[in-house]
Amino acid sequence: KLDFLGLASGTVLLTTFIYAATL
Repeated sequence: KLDFLGLASGTVLLTTFIYAATL
């Protein structure tokens, strides 16, 4: 069983980090 909530939150955090790093 895939932990969709954990995966989704991890993806959001990673995306936010990458977005902040490109500013």
